[in-house]
Amino acid sequence: MDRTVYDVDISGLGVGWHANLELKDRLLEEGSKGLILPPEGEKVPLPMQSTAILNDAFLIPIAIQMRAARNLKIPSLDALEAELLVTWTKYFESKERKKVSGSGRYPSLPQEFKMPASVEASVHQDAKYLKSLLSMIKKQFLSERQARDVDYRRIVANFGNKEEYPELDAAEGAARDEVQQAIDEIDGVEPPQEVEVSTKATAAKSKPRVKEPKQNEFPDDDCVMMDSANAVESRRNMLKEQIVKIKAMSDS
Repeated sequence: MDRTVYDVDISGLGVGWHANLELKDRLLEEGSKGLILPPEGEKVPLPMQSTAILNDAFLIPIAIQMRAARNLKIPSLDALEAELLVTWTKYFESKERKKVSGSGRYPSLPQEFKMPASVEASVHQDAKYLKSLLSMIKKQFLSERQARDVDYRRIVANFGNKEEYPELDAAEGAARDEVQQAIDEIDGVEPPQEVEVSTKATAAKSKPRVKEPKQNEFPDDDCVMMDSANAVESRRNMLKEQIVKIKAMSDS
């Protein structure tokens, strides 16, 4: 099975977004509201499941491209902006086509054409909204928990299976090692000690100097240090539960 990881290529998605009939009304607004819309009752497209569902026409094609590349690195803001600009360019070209319908010439934009300022502003903001939503659904994909909303699960499912991403193999191995090391420290299992042998000649037989093991270091946060066996067991369980967070190594 091919396990090659490729760069995520989203070139061409802008043309597809323009052809999507679901987005026609958004384009007719010509940047006054942007292409990434918030759910009803919200002023901006916050990273929520309802926002992702409303804008799945943008998210699903990107997730499919990430799966094809076997790469969970979210496309850059520049790449997202470039495709959104393509969408808008195609929209204004289609408007030009209507003006010259029947003339037989290719409906290219006039040389003096300039993208409206409202559109340029919305492109940058929409790219940021898209990146935030992609980060959210990626975290859901990496999570062991399944979303309740069927439509949201359908979006996440476009990432495929975790086994398809070679980067997760290394991430899981590192996560297991880190959790096991923390558990060993709690259980009192000493890590391998570094031994330094002095090269200075002495009359007596030289003895290797053993470094003192470091003390356990855990963030204080809101935890209370206790000596009881129950507290130790509680800490072990908490570390095991955090393996999901450790495995979800960023990006983005």
